[in-house]
Amino acid sequence: LAGNTLPADFFYEEYSLDYDIACLHKNKGVLQVALWDGIVMGGGVGLSIHSPVRIATEKTLFAMPETGIGLFPDVGTTCLLPNLPAGEHVGIFLGLTGQRLSAADCLHAGIATHYCPSELLGEVEQRIRALGDGASDHDAVSAAVSEVASNATPDTSKAVLAANDDAMKQCFGGSVQSAEDIVARLQNLDSDWAKRSLAMLRRHSPTSVKVSLEAIRRHRSVSLRDAFVAEYRMSQWCMRPQPASDFCEGIRAVLVDKDNQPVWSPATIEEVSMEKVAGFFEPLGQNHPRGELQI
Repeated sequence: LAGNTLPADFFYEEYSLDYDIACLHKNKGVLQVALWDGIVMGGGVGLSIHSPVRIATEKTLFAMPETGIGLFPDVGTTCLLPNLPAGEHVGIFLGLTGQRLSAADCLHAGIATHYCPSELLGEVEQRIRALGDGASDHDAVSAAVSEVASNATPDTSKAVLAANDDAMKQCFGGSVQSAEDIVARLQNLDSDWAKRSLAMLRRHSPTSVKVSLEAIRRHRSVSLRDAFVAEYRMSQWCMRPQPASDFCEGIRAVLVDKDNQPVWSPATIEEVSMEKVAGFFEPLGQNHPRGELQI
């Protein structure tokens, strides 16, 4: 990545577009409706997660798996996750582990606003279009979606969040002080969920886990704009090679060589200092090709 401006340009343009889309309803009266009829990850989350209406179907598979590639949950989600209707503990759990969610979990968390069977999405679109100017009215659109979906409910047989909410509060809730504390609490809890969650944490970049937790905690009360600005800084500091950042190694292991055997540096959460974590939130230097994100 050294010697070119691609990392600076890519994240600058992506975050600028995502923020513009997120503000469409507030700034221009355009109500965005997101149809999550399949995989919702990465860039797809950025384009849709801030939509006022987010419809999950039986085909929805949502996740923020960025800690698995040495990054962090971005595209504005560092301020969305701590403010989920289901609670900050759910947002921290999702942001650190990258847990995959079906429609039932998306609704429980408040990530999705509606459920509708996939076969009825065409009718949903027709009903919204038929509203004319009313298609910018949130209540009218929400009512149209609910009427088409009728009393349809998602399958809960593979849901994770509701059944483990108490344990999630204990291990990821407000009294937790650090990533090390989360690990210790998971180790002390004798359940399949705790074992799976600990295994997910251990597979991911220790640096990214601690940086992500710090970002979610820092951004619980900031504006969406300020979160994007901070995330752009973080994304740029993530572009450094090891041992400064694990991103290049994560991309190698998951997307290039596809051996899924990343070698993280440091190798454990306990070895990542808070001084190192703080460095990801520093302002960009004067020699940065794009400078701070201007949105």
